Amino acid sequence: DVIKSIKLQSGAKKKKRKIKLKGYSLCLFGPENYWRCKAHLIAKSTKADLFILAIIIFSTAVLPWDTPDVDPNSRLAMFLFVVDISTAVMFTLEAGLKIFAYGLVGMEGAYLMDNWNRLDFAIVIATLVDVSLRGTGFKILKVIR
Repeated sequence: DVIKSIKLQSGAKKKKRKIKLKGYSLCLFGPENYWRCKAHLIAKSTKADLFILAIIIFSTAVLPWDTPDVDPNSRLAMFLFVVDISTAVMFTLEAGLKIFAYGLVGMEGAYLMDNWNRLDFAIVIATLVDVSLRGTGFKILKVIR
């Protein structure tokens, strides 16, 4: 296991944050990989968590507007479509970033070793299936996510 030090700019003073990555993420990216270390910093940041939380709150607030009687050619339907695609992209990017940083399975600290990440991953899969089935009349997955 390699401990990687990355200097962070914190206002006027600099501080070091120790990052301990283990194993090879996706069997390709070792613990010293520059991009993996950056992905780890982003995945662990409070700002990223708050950003994802804001997306969740916004998506939840918009959800009651998405009813079966919405005219598919209306502005509301277009707005809901853009929100669905945007949230799907954001949640997929978040999962991808964490998988890149921690690895998917098979090592300590891997993405799917954490129960919250398992739930997030299931929601991302349900969201991607729901978005890909849009227009087929199959909307049960929206309730699940």
